[in-house]
Amino acid sequence: MSGDIGDEVRDAPPAPSTRRGTAVRWAMGSAGVLTLVAISVWTQRQPIAENFIGRELNSLGVRADYDIVDIGLRTQRIENIVLGDPAHPDLTARWVEIDLSLAGLTPTVVAVRAGGVRMSGTLRNGVLSLGELDRFRSTDSTAPFSLPDMKLGLNDARMRLDTDYGSVGLKLDGDGNLRSGFRGKLAAVIPNLAAAGCALTEGTAWLDIAMREGRPQFRGPVRGAALRCKGSGIGIAQPVLDTDITLSAALDRWTGHVDLTAFSAKAADVTLVKPGGRIGFDGTAKQTRGQIDLAAAAVQRGDIRSARTELTGAFQVAPTPDGMDARIDGALSANRLAMAGPDPLAGLRALTAGSPVAPLAIRFADATTGRKRVSAWRRRAAPGPRRSLPPISPAAAAHAQDWGKAAASNLTGPRLGAALAGH
Repeated sequence: MSGDIGDEVRDAPPAPSTRRGTAVRWAMGSAGVLTLVAISVWTQRQPIAENFIGRELNSLGVRADYDIVDIGLRTQRIENIVLGDPAHPDLTARWVEIDLSLAGLTPTVVAVRAGGVRMSGTLRNGVLSLGELDRFRSTDSTAPFSLPDMKLGLNDARMRLDTDYGSVGLKLDGDGNLRSGFRGKLAAVIPNLAAAGCALTEGTAWLDIAMREGRPQFRGPVRGAALRCKGSGIGIAQPVLDTDITLSAALDRWTGHVDLTAFSAKAADVTLVKPGGRIGFDGTAKQTRGQIDLAAAAVQRGDIRSARTELTGAFQVAPTPDGMDARIDGALSANRLAMAGPDPLAGLRALTAGSPVAPLAIRFADATTGRKRVSAWRRRAAPGPRRSLPPISPAAAAHAQDWGKAAASNLTGPRLGAALAGH
């Protein structure tokens, strides 16, 4: 029987205190191992972070110098960043903070915050180049352009962009997810901009930027001292464009409207006082359509003058190998119309021949021929053929900037002032 009792004792389960001791020893051992791992990772955090940053930059072939200042398990801060040739860097920054996600096997960047960023780039023949930063963009991908799904915070970020049309200075502050949620303020200075035979002087922009589901939206005023197009004889003094423009996620479509105001404008021999109105549009690089609702407080051409004049209707423009196809289907109205001379409208017909507004001008001339004064006139143009606008010559584009500054002084004169005073 004693043998049976011994067997029972040997086979009996361990006492509760024994099980608790084993569990405690196992937990303490595991905690010790984890503590050693954590201490090892913490003491080696700077080499790990440096290896991660350096490995990513080296894999892209980016030349970079920076100082690692603060390294945490999630956030890394580097300062005195220089990308590119130190003598002529493509980017510098006072500081950058990078948030990493360790959910997977390799760290991934989920947020970037930066202060005191200075960049330079070029836009030549339609190609944007940011120097050393170009290495961050994949040249093999055929997928449509899209912004990364990450948070970006910018404080006092500035950029100089040299283009075929002139130099642009940019300043951006903002914060949020680049795909959706980013909000920022963009300021731009454009001393002299020349494109397509037109020149803008002393241009500025102050725009609110918002990202919604990958689509950037720009809202705010764009101003200039003068806009002049030499080839077409168009000049605008003190133009202000209050913009509300939304681009597609792929940046290949635009929609919105522009509210235009100006001190005065001149198109060939026609002078407009305080022109303004709205132009709505929706289009792509192949074609843009929209609505126009424009007016001027007074209009004069030679011996023809009127008080408030309005142009409303639909338009569409599309590029062609030979220039630009443009079409306007709208209505033109004028108040207190006065004319002098034997045939004051003959020049108007010749002036607008071949232009998108030719049908309106012809009907205007036909309706008022032989009448010296009309209290109110309105005519709607029937849909007509497209009018092809010839391309601007390279010489006109090259010389447009030289005399763009003189636009404002050439837009008004004593003749118009006397006519309006007598009217």
